[in-house]
Amino acid sequence: MSPVDCCTSCDTQVAPVAVVGPQGATGPAGTSGTNGVSAFTTTTTQVGPTPGDTTTTYNLPVANSTSFVVGQDIIAGQGPGVILANPGPLAMVITAIPSPVSITVKNLRVVDQGVTLSSGAVVSVSGFLPAVPISIAQGGTNAITKAAAQTSLGLGQNSFISTVASGLAQIITNSYLQVGSIDIQIPAVGVYEMRGHIMIDFSGTTFAASRQITAVIRNVTQGTFVSIAVLNTQIMTTLSFPSHALIIPPVLYSGVVANDHLQIWVEINVVNTAGTLSVDAGSLEAIPLRLT
Repeated sequence: MSPVDCCTSCDTQVAPVAVVGPQGATGPAGTSGTNGVSAFTTTTTQVGPTPGDTTTTYNLPVANSTSFVVGQDIIAGQGPGVILANPGPLAMVITAIPSPVSITVKNLRVVDQGVTLSSGAVVSVSGFLPAVPISIAQGGTNAITKAAAQTSLGLGQNSFISTVASGLAQIITNSYLQVGSIDIQIPAVGVYEMRGHIMIDFSGTTFAASRQITAVIRNVTQGTFVSIAVLNTQIMTTLSFPSHALIIPPVLYSGVVANDHLQIWVEINVVNTAGTLSVDAGSLEAIPLRLT
């Protein structure tokens, strides 16, 4: 064996070793940075009363306006320290920044109208404060009252009721007649639940055969029947009994338009041959379910 074949050469490379030298001298200090700007400021004079709307702009004098941007929502009010005579709060949106010590704003909400704010109030950016009323697109009702919200959302409101009290004593004839003065004028297009009833009084009444007493809810403006109820009488001779309630079936009515008049009408197909047949009382109710 030759000396060349005795040992194989080593392929592993030895990694270099870094040797840390002595620490150098400390260098000179850097120059100081520019001072930052506070994310808030304060009012420098009293503001208000603010305009009575959310469109009129007005000036808000402040100690420093450089941290704000146009379009930003801000809020001003009582901060730490001296208690303010007029602490707000007042929510605004910035429309312009005319100088480093002045901001042009307008009221953000209805509750911000007519507000007075003392000098020294803290002014800061705010989270999202939607205008009041909150629009439907923002998840609101676009209204500040229950009735207005129902109208805005196309929902029903309180029902409309027309009633004639007991003691009417209106004779039932063989042609349709309005029951008393019962009348409802519909205020808006929509879907309504219509309900009605009349009280019928029999006093010494005679029918030679079974008769039909018909009560209807009628749209007199359009000349149409909305709901019909029929009472079939017995054959009777001079019979009297306490008042009978004739309920007109409730119905969902969508064919109505604004200012239509709805009434209750009543008739009998053949009048009684003796005694008295009359309507003693009645009522009509229109319940708004959805307005369009």
